[in-house]
Amino acid sequence: NHHAPHDRRTGGPDLGQLLNLGRTALAIHTSRSTTLSNHPVSVQIGIASKCNLACEFCYVIRPDKSLSEAYVSPKCFAALLEHRQLRDCIRVGLSGGEPFLHPEIDELLRIGRSRHKILTVYTNGLLLNRRGMKIVEDPPDAVCMSIYPEHAEKQAASLKQWLAAIPLAKRPVVICSVIVS
Repeated sequence: NHHAPHDRRTGGPDLGQLLNLGRTALAIHTSRSTTLSNHPVSVQIGIASKCNLACEFCYVIRPDKSLSEAYVSPKCFAALLEHRQLRDCIRVGLSGGEPFLHPEIDELLRIGRSRHKILTVYTNGLLLNRRGMKIVEDPPDAVCMSIYPEHAEKQAASLKQWLAAIPLAKRPVVICSVIVS
């Protein structure tokens, strides 16, 4: 008869022991050592506080609210990637607000690539045809675009212009989209 480990103080499940059991089971299942890293495999960093849209459902401060523009500096971005908890992560997502509003997005991508990260930019795509051209020769590994019905035509036109320039890229780029309704 197997019972989940319980905490004698609270009478409830011992979450620490359950977590360790889960790690051990996963390690055995994947034929790895019985200890797993406590470091994330993937991290998403909001690099811009502003967005060029004002979607009602979004957590980003809308343009009608007062908030000065804030961007993660290249120095801060590099320090985040060197932090002991993030150093071993494999994938880094750049989000915002709108990442293409960041004046130094090309430098942030260069920093991420220099640390051998898989880089994904999460965007609404409306600035790809203008600001995205700055990174077309050395783009991220993936661009994930949220498609909004009320902006779909403009988004498609922007993406089409950017994709026409992609053959200049040094590497293939994965394009994915999410339709938001």
